[in-house]
Amino acid sequence: MPKANLTQSVELIADRVSKRNLKNCRAIIQLGTWLKTLEDENRQLKQRIEELEIRVQKLNNYGATPLTPKEAEKAAPLKKEAPITPGQLKRFRMSRQLSQAAMGALLGVTDKKYIRWESGKTGMLPAVEEKFRKIQKMKGSQLRTQLQELGFYQANGKKTRLLQGQDDDKAPAPVSTSESAGQKVVPLNIITKTQLRELRLKLGCTHPEMGARYGVKPKTWSNWEYGYCLPPEDIAKKLLFQYKELFGSTSPGVEQKPEAVPHHIRPKSKRVVYESDLLPIAKIREYRKESGLTMVEIAKRVGVPYTTYKNWEAGNAKPSTENVEKLLEVFGAPPTKSVTDSVRTHALAIQRKTDPAVGYEYPAETLRKFRKKHSLTAPQMARLMRVPLSQYRNWESHGRGVPPDYTSTFHVLSKLSSDNITKRLESSPAVEPKNLLHRKGEAYTFSSAFLDNMRKKLKLRYTEMAKVLGVTTAQYRSWLIPSRGVPPFHEAQVKEFLEMDDAAKRKRIAELGIIPGDKKLVHYSITAEALIAFRHQLGVSRIQFAKMIGVPVSRSHNWEAPNRGVPPTDEASVRKIMEMDEPARRKLMAKMGIVPQKHRRGKK
Repeated sequence: MPKANLTQSVELIADRVSKRNLKNCRAIIQLGTWLKTLEDENRQLKQRIEELEIRVQKLNNYGATPLTPKEAEKAAPLKKEAPITPGQLKRFRMSRQLSQAAMGALLGVTDKKYIRWESGKTGMLPAVEEKFRKIQKMKGSQLRTQLQELGFYQANGKKTRLLQGQDDDKAPAPVSTSESAGQKVVPLNIITKTQLRELRLKLGCTHPEMGARYGVKPKTWSNWEYGYCLPPEDIAKKLLFQYKELFGSTSPGVEQKPEAVPHHIRPKSKRVVYESDLLPIAKIREYRKESGLTMVEIAKRVGVPYTTYKNWEAGNAKPSTENVEKLLEVFGAPPTKSVTDSVRTHALAIQRKTDPAVGYEYPAETLRKFRKKHSLTAPQMARLMRVPLSQYRNWESHGRGVPPDYTSTFHVLSKLSSDNITKRLESSPAVEPKNLLHRKGEAYTFSSAFLDNMRKKLKLRYTEMAKVLGVTTAQYRSWLIPSRGVPPFHEAQVKEFLEMDDAAKRKRIAELGIIPGDKKLVHYSITAEALIAFRHQLGVSRIQFAKMIGVPVSRSHNWEAPNRGVPPTDEASVRKIMEMDEPARRKLMAKMGIVPQKHRRGKK
């Protein structure tokens, strides 16, 4: 047997023997631990037996003696109190008129945690239950004091003298601002928010412009106009003076201050009562009492839910024309002429939805056939009928037709030949809507159509035209709305530009750095092709290239579009990168953490 194998076998046997001995030792140690535990328990039992023997001997010699407080606590059985239920929490809170946040603060938890306890989603801890029992035993004054310390103020239930019926003349007079030096001065409502808005619209200004005009921030002016706060007294007087100059002292926007109502008088309800003109609420109640029927019986006979009929009598809703007729049948009352006419009109309207020919001499279908027969468009038909296009389109919608006022006009058109219709169309101008160039009864000096034609004639964009006129792009676009124009506040600057000759206009446009005409033909020193070739030479992406130049990615991306290039404003920063030598460029890229694509790992 080789020596190496023999040594290995001996080592294996020795390892097994040591493991077995170690296992035996562990068993012996565990047995010793158990024995020690038994000895300790035996000693405690002996001490308890000795105490009991002494107590029995005392009882035999001296009789029964009162127990000490500690002995009484040990001897008394533990009384388990019932847990606090969610109903108890809610009843206590409602009886004391407390909010859930206040109850949470009293118990030292958040209001969300208290809501979970009250709803029964989670249970309360024993310590919190004990705290709640202490709160239950508190008096009202103690509870209010604790709530005030936590920042919650609860009324004590006592009425003030004014609420008890004190007269207004006996009430203490308000302290004037001169008498109370340290008191905060309340600003007076000199001008209302409606007047502020009407003044701004009359001047044709935006919120930022009005703020700049009176030396305040745009947000401050917005707060004044929305009624969130009041303007100072000196500015309010200036605004009111300007408002009276423009609108006069008697204006529809002036709001009359309501009379002061005493605090003890309850204000009138703002509830809206819905009542049918055909059958008032008083008549419904009167007919129901005369018929001797209950609400439930009437609702069943009419064929509506009980709550619907109840809402009719309460004024929360009003019955339709059909239901009014059914109610009169149930009550046995004869229908009035107004009810009969309304029912007939309602039936005619329903019939018109299904049959367009009813109620119109020339329905929508006849209009469409006539238009297709003569190959006319809707705008051309509107010109022939001498109405706005929107009005004519309504006539061609389903269930509509030519109104009685225009029946004779269409009757004449239907008898004309195609050649005569063409001649009449050439002599008929387009009819604009009535409010196209009007704003509150006033016409604009420069309409939106005039402004747009001027811009197209100068071959300028919206942004460039706004820059020439000295306004923002949003302002200029608002002037181009069909029903708008140049407001009076900006008429002077527009008029000044229009009075210039062509040479002065071109000079002003050139001074602002604007090139009129097609923007695709603008000459760029660094074209898009040259920029893309330089970026590919560097081996960087668009995001990395924008980071090197220090511009947003969207802007540099626009430069690489077809027929585009680097604008003059950013040309210097791009040329600085292009004119750098290779070491300086690499140093800059390393400083910014930009690694070219050809130098990245894993790239070939």
